[in-house]
Amino acid sequence: MSKITDLMQGRYALPTVVFSTFMLVAASVFLPAIGVLFAFIWTIPAAVLTAKRGFRLAFFSYPLLFFLLTPFLSPPQSALVALNVILPALLFGYGVYKNFSAVKTLLLTFLGEIISYGANFTLVYFAVGFTDAATIAESVGEMQSLKAYDKELVVETAREIYNLIPFIITLAAAAVAVIHYNLNAFCCKRLDIKINRFPPFHLWHFSRWFFFVLAFSVIGIYWGSVHDMLLLYQISVNTFMTVFVLGIVSGFAILFFMFERFKISLPFRIAIVTLCFLSFFALEFVAITGLFDMIFNYRKFFRENVV
Repeated sequence: MSKITDLMQGRYALPTVVFSTFMLVAASVFLPAIGVLFAFIWTIPAAVLTAKRGFRLAFFSYPLLFFLLTPFLSPPQSALVALNVILPALLFGYGVYKNFSAVKTLLLTFLGEIISYGANFTLVYFAVGFTDAATIAESVGEMQSLKAYDKELVVETAREIYNLIPFIITLAAAAVAVIHYNLNAFCCKRLDIKINRFPPFHLWHFSRWFFFVLAFSVIGIYWGSVHDMLLLYQISVNTFMTVFVLGIVSGFAILFFMFERFKISLPFRIAIVTLCFLSFFALEFVAITGLFDMIFNYRKFFRENVV
């Protein structure tokens, strides 16, 4: 303490104050990121506590996390970040506490993510507002540097992205739910908490009802576009994209099933999967195969011979 006092009172007082101020300003830029990282780490004790004791004590983790985040974030941001990370952790822990299957536990985590994203989206919508497709089209129309064809292309792209906002939110929530699930499941296993496992990926099979939902969504896209029914079109196109992603997952499950069935070596597996991601037509073929597998279940003809 004496050295610090000498620095503050001696000839180095002004440089010390300037340097300290600079360091505080530089650190303030990273405080939001530090707060979000801290919030993600906080999900682990919340999930573990819920998995061990249920909701009885775990609910206190939300106000505690809110107060711990206030030095890093503003109060509204702290409330939203705490909701984003605590609710999925609580639902994950509840699924483990009730000894649900891995699929049900993941669905509960995904439900928490959807509620959190919906709360964020609603708050941002009422606080800031969003530009609708008509305003975007009007703004693009005023750009003199773009040709007529380019303007039409930009407007159509902006409209499609605007219509796909629910799908984008759902996809982001699903990705974060998978991250939360795997992080919390790893910690629960390290603490000897019983948690049910997923079946092997190459045996994943989705319900045939998803195929029928896809068929009705295609009809809805047609009717919505032909008869200018915007709400029907938006619901149908978001449903179609969601089921299409499930078809991609199902198609890759079949692909990995074939890898196991025919003993494909690792280099060839990497090459085939890379080709599927680099080629749109290959990825589309994988998705269509996965969608039809929901109806016909191709793997039932080979399952008895899988090693």
